[in-house]
This record gives sequence, structure tokens and C-alpha cells, in this order.
Amino acid sequence: MRRLLPVLNSALRRLGRDVDPRRSASDVTILAPAEEQEVTPPAFLPGQLDKVMAVHPARFSRSSVLERATQRSVTHAPVIRYTFHDCVVHPAGFDVWSGSYRNRPMSSVAYPRDGIGRLPKANYCMSTNSLKWFGDWLMDSCTAAHLATADEALFMDIRRDWPHASQYAQAFGLEPEPIEGKMFRVARLCMHQDHGMGSMKRARLREMRQTLASRFAPGARTFPSRPVYLRRGLAGVSRPIVNEAELIEGLTRRGFDVFDLEGADLKDIQERFRTTELVVSLEGSHLNHLYFAMKPGASILALIPSDRFIVVQLGFARSVGMRFGFVVVDPVTGGYRVNLPDVLKTVDLLQR
Repeated sequence: MRRLLPVLNSALRRLGRDVDPRRSASDVTILAPAEEQEVTPPAFLPGQLDKVMAVHPARFSRSSVLERATQRSVTHAPVIRYTFHDCVVHPAGFDVWSGSYRNRPMSSVAYPRDGIGRLPKANYCMSTNSLKWFGDWLMDSCTAAHLATADEALFMDIRRDWPHASQYAQAFGLEPEPIEGKMFRVARLCMHQDHGMGSMKRARLREMRQTLASRFAPGARTFPSRPVYLRRGLAGVSRPIVNEAELIEGLTRRGFDVFDLEGADLKDIQERFRTTELVVSLEGSHLNHLYFAMKPGASILALIPSDRFIVVQLGFARSVGMRFGFVVVDPVTGGYRVNLPDVLKTVDLLQR
């Protein structure tokens, strides 16, 4: 009967039933309360926010996203541990009686046909966005995995088309339970609300940064502290910059180096950005590499498309003590066009 629980809960979901698994938790523990923090707004030129055409994700209102770009105080959500008993974990999420959690639709995965495995304790580390965006996997799943106890198995998907994901998992010493095509019955399963950037999460991020620094320090190449243009290449959803050659020429005249993410492994990234004080790059999940490599006090200038304006990277940068700025770029046929004078002026703001 347990094998059919995901099917039953999926049917209840389609009928409009509330299947939020948190209602079925046997224990709810607040590991860290909500926190207020005074913050410094990002660096940007006057008129940039007037260029915003649409925000991303679309479920957020334009006003709320623009407010995040100017606020001087933020509220960090609490860290909460939810404990469930007698759960079924599968490639699309996990289920308890009258409760289900999905990181993707059940229809998108092959239903496990083999026998059901059994585990006494496990930690479920996938958020609803961890399979959509690499940055959320790194900032949500990897950090949540560091909340697991030594006797808990880890459920954390590692996408094969994200070449750096397996490298990070190995570097952090994470060994997730293989889940593709399988199903497990878990006696006690923990899941965490851990999307906030409060002091508890910031402490874990410091530990994770130190782990990477220690792992890649022996024999590391050294680079000058010149600013860098990080070329996104084919990473993630295609968002080409049509005048990238002009942008690179203008930045190199200002003393920038160029780093191509495509073909670089985690060791290359760690070594190159350890001494870098300023990076300019298109907005995207690839920026999350920098929060685990650059030093506190360094700066990121993100080129954010006006038709998908998003400032989630601002919170990530603040969480590791980095400065953040942005330039809004315009959609054109074939991609986006960057206003080079705006970029150079914002670079000046960040270098003051």
C-alpha cells in the first residue's frame, strides 16, 4: 500500500485537497528565529529601475521586487526543522499520509518498479527550486545538507547536466542516496525550511567557504587581484549579449581580465576568484560560484535583463559579506544589449 501513497496524494492534489506535508509533521522545531538585519542597498545609477519591464519569477509583483532593490532593512525567515515518520521518498519528492512534497511533477519521472528500500533516518534536502536553478541547489540543498546529523542518509539530487554540481558535493563531502528509479520507506525523515539568510545560515556558508578554501589551497595557482569579466557562455538558459565584444573591449581597457566559465572546473574557479575584488557578469545562477570563492568585501556587478528583473543574487551576496551592484540591460533581437557607459559608471560606484 505504501508504494501507492504518491499516486493517492497526487490524486488528492488534483482534486484541490491541501496536501501540504507540514501539517503532517510529528515534530516542528525552530532552529533559528526570524531576524531583522540592517542592509546597504545595491549600487546602481539613477533611472535604472525605470527600465524594468517585467520581474522574475512572474509570481512576484513588480513593486515588491523593486522594493527589495532599495530596502535598508530585511527580515530573514526562520530555520525550521520538520520531522515526519513512516515516509515514502521517490524521485519526485516524498509522501506521508495526506501530505506530499514535490520537487517536480510525478508525471515527469518514471514510477519506480523495483522493491521499496528501507532507511531508519534520512534528511530531505531538495527545495522546490533546487532542480530548476543551480544557484538554488547550491544555496538551498547543499546548505540544508549541512544540517543533517551523521546518522541520517541524504536525499539530494545532482543533475548530470550541471557539470559543477557533483564537484561541489564531493568537495563538501556529501554522499547523497541514489534515488533515480528507486523508492524508499523512511522511518524518520527530516526536512528544513532554510531559504532565509539569517545568522545561522551565514555561519554554515562561512564553514562551507572554508572547506573549499582548504581543499583547493595546496598547490593553488595565484592570480593578480585585477577585476574580472565572467563570461557565462552556454551555462544555463541562453541569454546572449549581442555586443559582448564591445563590452569586453571596454572592460579590458579598464584593467579587467576575462574568465570563461565554460570548460572551467571547480578548482579553476576557486583559484581564479580567490583574489578578485570585482566581477562583472550577466545575472544568473553561475554567479553563485563567486559567493564560495571571493573574499568578503569584494563586489559583483550583475547585468540584469529588463524583461526578467530579479534581485535574488543581492541576498546571496550580502550573506557572505560582498557588495552588489547592477545595470539593467535591454532585450534586442538575438539577446540583450549592454550600455557600456552605464557599466563603467557603476564600476566606479563599486570601487569607491
